[in-house]
Amino acid sequence: MIINRISSAIKRQDLSQIIIEILIVVIGIFLGLQVTDWNEGRQDRIQEKKYLNRFHVEIIEALKPAQGLLISNELRHKDITDIAKIINGDIKADGISKSQCHSLHMAGIFSSQATALPTMNELSSTGRLSIIQNEDIRTAMSKYQVNVGTWDGVTVSLRADHVSFSDKYPEMIVLDLALANQTFTISNRNNSLFNHVCDLNLMKQNTRFKNDLTKMANKMDAFMVIFLASQVEQLNSLHEILDQELSITHPEQTP
Repeated sequence: MIINRISSAIKRQDLSQIIIEILIVVIGIFLGLQVTDWNEGRQDRIQEKKYLNRFHVEIIEALKPAQGLLISNELRHKDITDIAKIINGDIKADGISKSQCHSLHMAGIFSSQATALPTMNELSSTGRLSIIQNEDIRTAMSKYQVNVGTWDGVTVSLRADHVSFSDKYPEMIVLDLALANQTFTISNRNNSLFNHVCDLNLMKQNTRFKNDLTKMANKMDAFMVIFLASQVEQLNSLHEILDQELSITHPEQTP
């Protein structure tokens, strides 16, 4: 209909009518684009909220095992450093405790990988990270993703030249076969399940063992600081930012 009116105005050489009709078309197109942009923006905000809520759940689910792994490694690292202090005479003890002996057997297990966050990976792989408007969240996501490669690289590096103390020094560490079907947890570190036997006198006399013990303590410290503690710190940071963005409060954190 508009085309017919424009054509008629051209035939009549009615310039003002031609301009009016063209303006109507241009304004109509502009308004149509604006409505489309508004609708797309509204859909993006709805989708962003879904992504953020899903991401928040993933962060909470990732934090508990990451924190547990950090705590267990801190306790194991303390046992290893305490063994070194006992051997060096800095701690007075008649022998190696059961939990310390078990930690020595378990030392050097650097099998954990960085916790995957599916929503972040999806946004990155599909090029939709920009749908997240909060710059702090985008920055924290990008930082975490970059560090995943670093953390996994650290784990692979620490696995090199792995030393199993119970394999390399069987005369010093005799494992309790009854533990073959038992699961180690933080809560049962000091109970009667741990019946390994560690010979402190032989450890004191073996320079190679003491060197390996020192290197293992350093490796475990690097594993905790560079990977485990850093991962927990960044997950906590993401959690805090998401809580603020989504106006979420957790009952256990309320004063």
